[in-house]
Amino acid sequence: MSNANILNPVEVIKESLNTSRDVYSPLLIIALPSFVFTLIITFFEVVYPNPVIVLLLSFISSIFGLWYSASGWIYCHKVLNRQSITVERAFKEGFSKIPDLLLAFIIFVLIFFVGFLFLIIPGIYLSIRLSFTFNAIAIENYSAFEGIQRSWELTKGH
Repeated sequence: MSNANILNPVEVIKESLNTSRDVYSPLLIIALPSFVFTLIITFFEVVYPNPVIVLLLSFISSIFGLWYSASGWIYCHKVLNRQSITVERAFKEGFSKIPDLLLAFIIFVLIFFVGFLFLIIPGIYLSIRLSFTFNAIAIENYSAFEGIQRSWELTKGH
């Protein structure tokens, strides 16, 4: 075996960090609101354990989580493809995707639930086949149904 085929883990980590260094701080900024929501929900669960408020906050947090996730995917995709992007623009682009992301999320949960009703294996299979739905919506500008179809295409045979 030649030395060219042997990977040095330290060098791989260094190269990865150097390649993605510019992404870390903006992604922390994008993820910060999600952390704040988690703290607020935890506060209400511990200090003021009203299930209705906790459920409402969790629902709102889920919607915002779709927005933050989409913003992060958009930001990473553009930076790694050497396209110009700011955190503000990533948030704006992510925000415009919320309706499609929410619809896709509802469809995804329903399909996942039905898959699990037919035993665990179909649920796992379907969740894997649909795992790229949200990325397709955020990065490739697909609608909810097109994102599901795109994920299905991307995972075909894999």
